This record gives sequence, structure tokens and C-alpha cells, in this order.
Amino acid sequence: MDNFNIAIIVFVVFYFVSRIIAGRAIQLLNDDQKVDLMQYYTKNRWMSFLPTLILIGGYFLLIRQFPDYILLWLVLIIVFFIGMMIYRYQELKKKMADKNFPDQYYKQMLLSTGMNIFGFLGFIIIAVLIN
Repeated sequence: MDNFNIAIIVFVVFYFVSRIIAGRAIQLLNDDQKVDLMQYYTKNRWMSFLPTLILIGGYFLLIRQFPDYILLWLVLIIVFFIGMMIYRYQELKKKMADKNFPDQYYKQMLLSTGMNIFGFLGFIIIAVLIN
């Protein structure tokens, strides 16, 4: 088994663990809180899609023009995605503070976000950086 296949397995395992944790966090909410959460994510969907589209498009455009800077662009993408995850978590916590969300929900969502980050970093480290 080569590094890329191992990287995919690591990413998928971390992703599914993250989804399980997030599912348990959502079970802590009552129906009104679940509706508020869904409305928040529906309103802020563009915040992930547009920058992601720009970064991925930019990656493929720049890879042709500047093939020597692939690693730098990859690092920028990683930093961006981690920053977006952290920003969205903080923004969600701030917007939902008056909705009386349980603290355990925030802790579980933070753990879920951390699992996503570790899975993504594990994938990058194993697939790209380890020869």
C-alpha cells in the first residue's frame, strides 16, 4: 500500500469520527436550537463555497504558471481551511450565545472540528510531504 492510499484511509477515519462526534453534539440540542443551527448554516453557506472555489481554481491555475511554488500554495490552502474552520466555530458560538446552547455542544463541535483538521493535515503530510 502506497502513501496516498494510507493518507486517504487516515482522512476517511478522521472524517467519520468527526461526523460521529458532531452527530452526538446535535443530539444535545432541542428542536428550536436545531432549527436555529440549520438557519445559521443555510445563511452562511456562501462563506465556505466561494473562498474554496477561488482557492482550488487558483491552485490549478498557479500550478501551471509556477510549478516551483506548489508547496507554498498547498500550505496557504491548509492555513486557509484551518482558519475558516476556526472562524466558523467562533462565529457560530457568538451568534448562538443568546440561544442558550449547552456548553457540551460547543465542546463536542470543537472536538469534531479538531478531528477534521487532524484528518486533513494527516492526509497532506502522508500524501504530499512523506516520500
